[in-house]
Amino acid sequence: MFAAPYMQHALIAVVIVGVIAGWTGVHVVLRHLAFVADAMSHTVFPGVVIAFAAHQSLFLGALVAGAITAVGLTGLTSRPRIGEDASLAILLTTLFAVGVVVVSRQRRYSADLTTFLFGRLLAIGARDLWLMGAVAVVAIVVLVGGHKELVMRAFDPNGTEAMGYRVTRLDLVLNLLVAAVMVTALKAIGTTLAVAMLVTPAATARLVTRRVGTAVVTSIGVAVGAGIVGLVISYEASVRGGVRLTTSATIVSVLTLTFVVAAIASRIASRPAVAMSGGSDR
Repeated sequence: MFAAPYMQHALIAVVIVGVIAGWTGVHVVLRHLAFVADAMSHTVFPGVVIAFAAHQSLFLGALVAGAITAVGLTGLTSRPRIGEDASLAILLTTLFAVGVVVVSRQRRYSADLTTFLFGRLLAIGARDLWLMGAVAVVAIVVLVGGHKELVMRAFDPNGTEAMGYRVTRLDLVLNLLVAAVMVTALKAIGTTLAVAMLVTPAATARLVTRRVGTAVVTSIGVAVGAGIVGLVISYEASVRGGVRLTTSATIVSVLTLTFVVAAIASRIASRPAVAMSGGSDR
């Protein structure tokens, strides 16, 4: 299966996206910022269409738009009179409107734009992998270096600020990390489905452990594992079964199934503890 170069590229891409999405997702879930990730998947749209109109790299366009979104969101939410939901609404509608204006002025559309939504995992080339790898390396360095501060910010923002850390800077770092995940996943599974890769593994990890370090390892394992399993299933179904399955959608389906199984197992495991607690109270 993995003798073909395109399958090797797809496998490497799944691992890259799974690692940074699984790791970043833990911080997103801890901060209850799933909606921020979902909004950012749409705010990179103008960067993609502007790059397409200018015949430039969609990857570069998404990267610039993601960085602008992260900086703008951090700046707006730092103002006490503007809530996070209002800031997201302003950025989402403004940037998406810019993208619509650019698209409306194009006389033709290309299948390249569908990559923005759903990705094209089996079409990833060596150049794409280098770009994804470069962004992933930077993201991993930031995650390693700022892990303690990001966890402190999630659990005790006031204490973090009292210790001398700039909370706004930590918020900017996390927003930039989310943007990095969206950009890295752009061609692999698309920004729409990247939200599932970012949130679902971390939510699954939170069901099975309360330790942040263990949650990070579990989340990465779930993201990478589901990516590989989804890739294998879609390949086997398409080549041997004659059933065409979209690779990115198959990966997300595996992620969702994993979360459901973990949720059921977690609930079953908690029942004896609840029963014993109820008995001791009586």
